[in-house]
Amino acid sequence: MAAIKTVSVKATRGSLNVDPTELTGADTLVYDRTKWQTLYIRNESAGAVNIVLDGDTVDDVFYPGQGGPIDNSAGYSISVPAGAVHAVALPNIKSFLNQDGTASAVTGGAADVFAWIQAD
Repeated sequence: MAAIKTVSVKATRGSLNVDPTELTGADTLVYDRTKWQTLYIRNESAGAVNIVLDGDTVDDVFYPGQGGPIDNSAGYSISVPAGAVHAVALPNIKSFLNQDGTASAVTGGAADVFAWIQAD
């Protein structure tokens, strides 16, 4: 299990080297709601991968006008084709992530699939 590394552009004055985390299939990330974080997933494998982000403190969410709870317990699924890089703005999917500073699960990774978080 690996924790996905976070890099900060502000701390480096705009230029940085990224040392991505190679995903193992049972990884974690920590969402910091005080920062704008973007998760990047780079798939160098021969086939598509399906990555799932799932905070274990998340079940149902309620939005005005929806009429009832929305079940987020299955997590947020991201399909990344072979040879592609996919970016996800974590504040936009925060209802799928633990927001209390604890780690959210990241599953579906494999050899030659890398990830990092950029925090602004």
